[in-house]
Amino acid sequence: MKISKLITSSVILFATATILPGCKKSFIDLTPQGIVPVTTYYNTEIDIRSALTGAYSSLRPIYNEQYGFGEVPSDNTQTYGESESSYGEQDKLTWNATSTNLQNAYTRFYATISYANIVLVHVDTPPMTQANRNLYIGQAKFLRALMYFNLVRMFGGVPLVLTEITSEQQAYTYNRSTAAAVYTQIEKDLTEAAAVLPASYSGTDIGRATSTAANALLGKVYMFQNKYTQAEAILATVSATAGTLIPFNQVFGLGNDNNRDVIFSVQYLSGGYSEGNTYARGFVPQPSGTTITTSVTGNSNNIGTPDLYSAFEPGDNRMNVSIGVYV
Repeated sequence: MKISKLITSSVILFATATILPGCKKSFIDLTPQGIVPVTTYYNTEIDIRSALTGAYSSLRPIYNEQYGFGEVPSDNTQTYGESESSYGEQDKLTWNATSTNLQNAYTRFYATISYANIVLVHVDTPPMTQANRNLYIGQAKFLRALMYFNLVRMFGGVPLVLTEITSEQQAYTYNRSTAAAVYTQIEKDLTEAAAVLPASYSGTDIGRATSTAANALLGKVYMFQNKYTQAEAILATVSATAGTLIPFNQVFGLGNDNNRDVIFSVQYLSGGYSEGNTYARGFVPQPSGTTITTSVTGNSNNIGTPDLYSAFEPGDNRMNVSIGVYV
């Protein structure tokens, strides 16, 4: 038994002594396969296109609570019931820097801006046709402008970040810009985007930013600054491109996706789980139970007021499509 243990130990020691001297640093100093370093990325056109897709993907949660800052504080809608903890402070104009919805919006807007900036910083690195490069630049500038438009309307002046943030220290170097400076950058981005983007796409590219979308957003930006002459001129080009409007009750009809009245609509793939979408419950009164939304109850996030209902003129076909009455 002792001889057997001695022989076994000797074999292990011999094997270890034989293997260890043969190990080089390269044998154990391996490149991580699960993480792609920035230094080795953005070297191909596919990388740039993937980065741009990431920017579009970040739009998915952007408008989850956006109506809480646009409609809920106004006289158009109100909130009550289970929504008091989140949307109630917006309804009463009592939100502050710690409010969840406010933090979510601010963070998500800047996340999309960051993704767009990354595309713009690295788009000149890989070889590609200038036409394709212009497409990526135009789309990134459109997305950046859209996010800054959301920010400036909610917060006024905000930090104007136009390049890639590579460190925490760099992030702290930005101060708050004026609202005028932010609007100037938005106009610049949209003007440059409209100049290089196509009027439409086909196939799997449908839903990307177009020159029509850039001009339409620019017209809206002008109106928010009371630049009505510029707004009228640019929106006339949008109207000419879109042609005759279709009936309002058909714009959002099933099977009528991407009709000519839809100016910008990001396309998402279905997850295949058939779980439905509960977003609509936020616009349904909580006391209605499942009368309106058959599977879940309403939560009264954004309920139209009688003032909004009475604001529609007789014969306005948008009213019956937009507002339902529950008694």
